[in-house]
Amino acid sequence: MKNLKEGFLNFYSNRKHIYWTIAILVITILSIIGLIIFVVVTKRYSYLEIENMLVESSKQYLINHKEISLNNEENSYEIEATSLINEEYLKDFSKLSKDTNCDATIKVTLNQGEFRYIPILTCDNYHTKTLQETLLEKENIVTSGDGLYQINDVYRYKGDYVNNYFKFANKTWRLFKIENDKIYLVLADTINDRDSAVVYDDRYNYDTESDRGMNNFDESRIRDTLNNYYNQDFQNYKAYIVKHDACKNTRSEIDKDFNGAIECFTTTETYISLMAVYDFLSASRDYLCLETMSSNCSNYNYLTIAKNKWWLLNGTNEISAKVYYVNQTGDLRLDYASTRKNIRYVITLPNEVLYKSGNGTEKDPYTIYQY
Repeated sequence: MKNLKEGFLNFYSNRKHIYWTIAILVITILSIIGLIIFVVVTKRYSYLEIENMLVESSKQYLINHKEISLNNEENSYEIEATSLINEEYLKDFSKLSKDTNCDATIKVTLNQGEFRYIPILTCDNYHTKTLQETLLEKENIVTSGDGLYQINDVYRYKGDYVNNYFKFANKTWRLFKIENDKIYLVLADTINDRDSAVVYDDRYNYDTESDRGMNNFDESRIRDTLNNYYNQDFQNYKAYIVKHDACKNTRSEIDKDFNGAIECFTTTETYISLMAVYDFLSASRDYLCLETMSSNCSNYNYLTIAKNKWWLLNGTNEISAKVYYVNQTGDLRLDYASTRKNIRYVITLPNEVLYKSGNGTEKDPYTIYQY
């Protein structure tokens, strides 16, 4: 009888212990769930995450607003964040950001059949930076020595050692100038991963009575070659590449103008081209670089660094079959258009593209966001 009573008491005590254990577990689980809900509800996102949200919500907004027409090339439309919030494509900024006040605009542009999204977020402690804004903050505008110069409305790098490396479309570039709201890029070196030594042109030339070619860029073989490269290499990046005016006019061997007035007297609109002669010359900061064929123009000039001879865009006035090129030592030379040289092609991006990372060095080139 005594053992039975003790067993009953032990059983009752153990059950009581179990109840308390279960109660504690339930309270703990409910507390964890409550904490998770609190964290989710009160979560604050990084500025980068919010910018991505702006882009994704804008895509949905455009899908559901068929009245917004972006059928024409380079046609743009700006979506205000308030519209996204009011129509519940996006949460209110007070639920997304730790800042008290935020606002945003998303610029959507149709370019080469692809949409380019540029979200500009402005908060108490943050503002989305374009690449151009970042460059002008990081780089001190100089008037001597290597660096970034401002010449009228053009920003241009000059000198041997400049931090203008740029990574885009799985290629390394040099950002050589910003002009007319466009960022100009030239390949950091010649194309060496394929048989890229090509003729500028090999058509019959009436002046020379030979097949030495013509230095007319519009009708040249090299323009076809460039278009082939463009179609092969940039299919996934066309939203960010914009047309530029390739300065195609011929230039005398003794011309002294370095501002583009000669080459840009005639232009052709294109997505890909070669570097104009004056752009190559203008990268030198040697004060004795005074005319087209001056050897001093290869001094203090980062564009002289290349593994092969490479074509420039322009021909010479003197002989219609000859075109300017740069040799392996960085000197400007002339040769018949029918000879073979390598290529460093040029493309342009709109200056509204957004800075992502990098300081412009070869090891840490500038990059941009691509949504």
